[in-house]
Amino acid sequence: MPFISKEWFYALCIFLIPLSVGLDLPGGASISFPGELMLAVLAGMVAFQILLKPVNYKKILVHPLSLLLLAEFIWMLISSVFSELPMVSIKRVIMKGIFLASLYVFTIQWAEKDSNKIKYLFLYALGLVIPIVYSEFRHYWLGMDFLVHVSLCKPFFDEHTIYGAAIAFVIPFVAVAAGNTQLLGISKKYRIWIFALLILLIAGEYFAYSRAGVLSLMASLISYVFLKLNIQFKQLLIGLACILSLTFIFRSEIYSFTKSVSYQSNSADVGEHLLSALNLDNNVSNLERVNRWKCAVRMFEARPITGFGPGTFQFVYGPFQKIDEMTRISTTKGDKGNAHSEIFMSLSETGLPGLLLNLILIFAVIGVAMRAYYNSKNIVAKKVVMAALLGFVTSVVHGLFNSFLDQDKIASLVFTSMAIIVAVDLSTRENKIADEKGL
Repeated sequence: MPFISKEWFYALCIFLIPLSVGLDLPGGASISFPGELMLAVLAGMVAFQILLKPVNYKKILVHPLSLLLLAEFIWMLISSVFSELPMVSIKRVIMKGIFLASLYVFTIQWAEKDSNKIKYLFLYALGLVIPIVYSEFRHYWLGMDFLVHVSLCKPFFDEHTIYGAAIAFVIPFVAVAAGNTQLLGISKKYRIWIFALLILLIAGEYFAYSRAGVLSLMASLISYVFLKLNIQFKQLLIGLACILSLTFIFRSEIYSFTKSVSYQSNSADVGEHLLSALNLDNNVSNLERVNRWKCAVRMFEARPITGFGPGTFQFVYGPFQKIDEMTRISTTKGDKGNAHSEIFMSLSETGLPGLLLNLILIFAVIGVAMRAYYNSKNIVAKKVVMAALLGFVTSVVHGLFNSFLDQDKIASLVFTSMAIIVAVDLSTRENKIADEKGL
């Protein structure tokens, strides 16, 4: 009899990921301990089981989202062959493989057997309690000074943006669970504790002072309204196409407006802090993002097909900077972050094919989630897939301004939510087929 089952090991892993801390390893490498180590063990188990009994995983692996993830992974491998820094790219590919096996495949396998699928990410929310309490205690100890918020979440999170992204992702899950305790398989008498957790998460998000975090929650709320209004995926695509077209047509006017905005992101006024996201005149944080994005485009122009290789942007973008676009926080040493956008990161590191696969995957996840939500006759399944979709939407918005998918803190949320969506979609389709056959 094993000391601990795979399911309990997985649950413990999800709970500990937000509590994991970075440890430096010999050779300049680092690991998030114990989260990434536990994920690697889970990935090994999954890989062994697939090799042993591949037929058990067939319906998971042939699902459209699984095939898209596989195509994206294969392209990462191809891009790594032509990488500027092969060892860096190989490490990134290995980590992506670990995330896919442990967080995506294993979650689907387990979630298919469990009607309370939402509890996996609820475990992550419980794990966040300690970092939030710890951060706010430090904040209080320092007099609630706005200017010290960036690093208060260390050692659990590197800085406030990824901390805010993690909190924003789980807020929809906890909000849905607060109104539907059956999603967790628990009695209504525990609802007060779920509401208490929700209030703590909202407070944590507020004091994280993450502009992208608040904006992502707004997008999640809009998505909730769309679902309630029965907006179809095709209608969503048409609406998005119209918005993008108008943005392109009025791009000059929009740019002129952003140059006139003077709000700063270091303002203690929450409204001004959010509006500072539009300031492209003198907001250093925004200008540095634009600098990185322009570097990513120049890198794409230099290598449009394969890119510079997964994980390389941080180390090779320096020479692509222009003096007049650099800010006081710019660097050429490869020691200060990434492209600040999943879109531009994909474009520069894996070329146009990588970007297209990334975008197709995002829309496919949303499309599959909406299909599962509208087609499911089970109220619990509908609530579960809705929570997963709303959380995923927050990560999409964050992906426009930041790049966190290479870190276990966010990858665990994104791939687990994808897995939950696929698990519900598979069960919904199977139930539909059974109904048609009169079983």
